[in-house]
Amino acid sequence: MFNLSCRKLGWDPKQGESHLDAMLRGEVLTALAYFRHDLTLDEASRRFHAFLEDRNTPLLPPDIRKVCKLFAVYY
Repeated sequence: MFNLSCRKLGWDPKQGESHLDAMLRGEVLTALAYFRHDLTLDEASRRFHAFLEDRNTPLLPPDIRKVCKLFAVYY
């Protein structure tokens, strides 16, 4: 269920998407990370490390920061 939503929403915001889609993206990715979905954890790690290198990176928009920071805390 979460996997299908993740494929639809993706990691990056899309031009013209609704505010609810942006909020849902973060929740879906957080749920996948919580269930230790390998691809989600790998991408969260990649984006978090990019953020450590450059605090202004576009790879970490506000709606997915939670999942990437959770990754850093727990893994």
